[in-house]
Amino acid sequence: MIDNSVDVAVSWNKSEPLPISGEYSTVIKFPCDGERESEEYWSILIKFFPLVQSADAPEWFGTATFLSPDGPWERLSPNSNFQIIEGWKTVANVRVLPSVHQSS
Repeated sequence: MIDNSVDVAVSWNKSEPLPISGEYSTVIKFPCDGERESEEYWSILIKFFPLVQSADAPEWFGTATFLSPDGPWERLSPNSNFQIIEGWKTVANVRVLPSVHQSS
């Protein structure tokens, strides 16, 4: 099985409640860029690394993967960014990190 997960750093907006479990399934938004004329929304699963998350931490770290195999995997390249959306609000900004995982 191929592991398509990528390492991410999540910066939460301080006014929003934080997830209470180690896994978080949510909607994300990719910004417009030179190749796409509009924003894109996708469902994603983030698995947070245990014992490094606290409400006071500026960033939480984990892995992210699309829930759909048709997700735009090329948009999860190192140093790319996307936003976590709850309703119409942006609750966090996410940065894709250089991955330590190897696809197999």
